[in-house]
Amino acid sequence: MTVTLSNGERLNFLGVHGGPITYQGVIRDCLTFLFDPEEMSVEQLLEKFTAENCKAVRLLDETDENAREAVHENYTIRTGAGVGMRDLARRGGYGSSVTDEQQTAYVSMAQSALAERMLLSQQEAVEALIVSALEQ
Repeated sequence: MTVTLSNGERLNFLGVHGGPITYQGVIRDCLTFLFDPEEMSVEQLLEKFTAENCKAVRLLDETDENAREAVHENYTIRTGAGVGMRDLARRGGYGSSVTDEQQTAYVSMAQSALAERMLLSQQEAVEALIVSALEQ
């Protein structure tokens, strides 16, 4: 399976798990990407999974004859990254019973809300107007 980030970089990954989380008082969808810790370090995950690189992520699963592809947009809020047991990584580090103790590197990205994206767009427009006014 591969994930293609917005900057065009393709990464092999073990799996992705989605579910709701509450972050900054908002219930958001969150994707947790699982990687082989021998191939991807936490530092590499932090470098690659940035807001700019996750405006659109393309997932491609070619593990069988039925290739599947999906695009997920605006998963720009990194809520966690690390190396740990696969079961705990899938549940965001929570849970009492662990059945899969395989070590995995993971990064969790939450989806930004429409209101947050609109506010950011307005901020960028205001900043552009200020820069334009200062150049005159």
